[in-house]
Amino acid sequence: MKAPLFRDPVYDGAWERVGIILDQPGTREDDGAIGLHADVVVQGEQAFIFYFTHPGRNEAPSLEGMEGRYESRRSSIQAARLDVVDGVLVCDRNEPFELELLPE
Repeated sequence: MKAPLFRDPVYDGAWERVGIILDQPGTREDDGAIGLHADVVVQGEQAFIFYFTHPGRNEAPSLEGMEGRYESRRSSIQAARLDVVDGVLVCDRNEPFELELLPE
């Protein structure tokens, strides 16, 4: 699933598509697949995107029995920092970052 991004620069309901995030695999452990079921957490001036991957789905068809079923169903929760570059929301899944979730 691709995550299309839209914006409405003058808040008049005329949304324009400005890109897609999570459509390319990352390089971190278990992040070698597209991102799924994303949600965003905003804390002060920072925003983070949390998403799922299914890292074993590419290999599962070649695995048999319980191991194949496990690999095809296994999920991994990932997170990445969101930034705004030239007015467009971007996500570098491979960039290291520190995450400190604060209570509301």
